[in-house]
Amino acid sequence: MENAIGERLKKARKHTNLTQIEVYEKIGINNKTLSGYEVGTSEPDYQSLAKLCSLYNVSIDWIITGVSISTESVRIPETKGIELTSEDFLGYDLLYRDKAMTITEKRKLVEIARLLFD
Repeated sequence: MENAIGERLKKARKHTNLTQIEVYEKIGINNKTLSGYEVGTSEPDYQSLAKLCSLYNVSIDWIITGVSISTESVRIPETKGIELTSEDFLGYDLLYRDKAMTITEKRKLVEIARLLFD
């Protein structure tokens, strides 16, 4: 049986450098329960999945499907481009090499952009 959801949960947890015990300490999901999700012996309920996604800073759609689906349609004018404030940018779910970027990584990206363009 394929365990894509569990694999993505584990990948997201490791990307945030958290142990299963640390997840328990932060959001109260028992490490044995989390282990079951990650190895595919059980599936998280919606509330647990929402807590995990929030903690890992990934979207639920990415955990379930492996594809990040934007809920907002952004129209970019052909001649002007798009202008985002740093706060707007930090609010978006961003992927790099199929991994969700952490808030720290997004802040570093903003700093690099400032160095290049200011």
